[in-house]
Amino acid sequence: KWPVDLCSAKAVRKCVRFDQLIVSLSGTSNVDANSVYAHKIYNYSDLCVGYNFCNVLLHDENGCLIAEPSLLDMVQEQEGGGGEPLNEEKSRHYSKDIMIL
Repeated sequence: KWPVDLCSAKAVRKCVRFDQLIVSLSGTSNVDANSVYAHKIYNYSDLCVGYNFCNVLLHDENGCLIAEPSLLDMVQEQEGGGGEPLNEEKSRHYSKDIMIL
């Protein structure tokens, strides 16, 4: 069970300690079957506590699963609320390079 004393964005942020976090991804291209790689370095200031990315997979009118690219950079506050306030400057920044926790 999640500790009661960590039920706020401020408390969670205080417990997270890192200078940089490196995320590496690898996969296979659907175009030519070549291996593809990417990595992103996140700094502590890129952290956004209390949000999750929106689901980009939806069902169309025929029931087929589709990806909605317009939702790729969209975040929503986690269930139960308590996310950090996002001001206009942070919102612009978070639409590009964020790490959600």
